[in-house]
Amino acid sequence: MSAPSRTAKIEGRDVFVFDGLVPAEESARYYQTLSRASFIRSEMARPDTQEHRHWVCEMPLENLPKISLWPATQTAVAAARPGESYAPYRVYTNSAAFGDLLFTPRYAVSFEPTDNQVTLLGASAAFGPNSRGGEGSGPTDTQVYGVDFTWKWKSPRHHGGFPFVSFQTEALLRRYDVGAFDWDEDGDGAVSPGEVVDDDTGLPAVLAGERLTDYGLYAQVIYGF
Repeated sequence: MSAPSRTAKIEGRDVFVFDGLVPAEESARYYQTLSRASFIRSEMARPDTQEHRHWVCEMPLENLPKISLWPATQTAVAAARPGESYAPYRVYTNSAAFGDLLFTPRYAVSFEPTDNQVTLLGASAAFGPNSRGGEGSGPTDTQVYGVDFTWKWKSPRHHGGFPFVSFQTEALLRRYDVGAFDWDEDGDGAVSPGEVVDDDTGLPAVLAGERLTDYGLYAQVIYGF
C-alpha cells in the first residue's frame, strides 16, 4: 500500500501527493504518451494571475477508468481517507519547460576612439512564448532581435559634461508566431454572434497559423550646450 509522500492543506482542503503508484515501465509509457500530446496554455493558478497561464494537457473524465493509474489512485486515496468516497472531477497534467520562459540576452562593448569620444556597440534579443492561437494549435513564440550603436563627443573644454553631441541608432527585427484558430468557438458548425465569418463559405472562419515578421529602425542626434 502506497502512503502519501507529501501532504498539505490549501484553504482547509487536504492535498495528498502519491509517488510510485504504478511500475516504472508503465510510468514510462505515460510519459511517452504525454510527450506526444497537445498541451494548451490555458491553465492559471488563481483568478488574479490569469495573465500568467501555463501549459496543460487535459484528459476527458470518461477515459479515466480505461487507464491502470485510476484503480491504483482509488486504492491509495481509500487508504489515506478510510470510510470516505470520492469521485474525480478533473484529470490534467501540467508542463513546465524552458519553452515557457522568457530569455533576454544582451551583449555590449564600448571603447574610446579619442579622449573626447566614446562608442558603444550592442546586440540584444528576447525569446519567449506568446500563447497566440486556438486550442491544439501548438506552441507559438515571439523572437525579437536588436543591434544598437551609440557615439558621444564632448568638448575638451567641457564644464559639467557640456557641450556634447550624441548620436544613437537601433535596428529591431521581430518574428511573431500566430497559431491556427477556429472561430467556431461553440462547436455548432454555424455562425454565432461574435464569430468571424468566412466570406467564401459563410461558415465560421478557420485561420491558418503563420509567422509574422516586421522590423524597424530609429536614429536620434542630441546636442547639449
